[in-house]
Amino acid sequence: MAGLSQIEIGDFIPAYADFARRSSEIHCDLMIAPLRNNLFNNSKSSIKFFEYTSLGVPGIYGRVPPYKSVVTHGENGLLADSVEEWETALVRLIEDPQERYRLAQAATITLKNQGLLSENAYRWLEVYQQITHLPMRSNQPDFVEKTCRRGARLPTGCRSTGEFANNRGH
Repeated sequence: MAGLSQIEIGDFIPAYADFARRSSEIHCDLMIAPLRNNLFNNSKSSIKFFEYTSLGVPGIYGRVPPYKSVVTHGENGLLADSVEEWETALVRLIEDPQERYRLAQAATITLKNQGLLSENAYRWLEVYQQITHLPMRSNQPDFVEKTCRRGARLPTGCRSTGEFANNRGH
């Protein structure tokens, strides 16, 4: 594929900040995130899905747990494992601009629902509470109060966000 004039294979960029800058400068029809199914890759995150989606570009992803957790094949991206699946997915997106657009739009909805901290901070709070089994203290950051307004379980002893603020000395 490297010999085809319409395909660009970029150089490896070791620094993430440089990669993010370069990614925002390129214009492409699709991106790929191939990963082999092994313990190391299964322990990775689905960051490429969120990066590609934030650029408005549909993606084809390795059929591994990090991507299977966020990509619904054919709805907000494509998953592939075998050479045949990769070829089919590539041809599908190369030949169908409307499909690329549809997948990118659906991925954007997934990003907004699952990837934005502003929409998911309460999940972090719940995990921290579960891990520590401790009630929140009055000196925790303001985002905790905002998180409680979004519907997370309130700290022990708090019946409203107003009471939470009062407990913090406000």
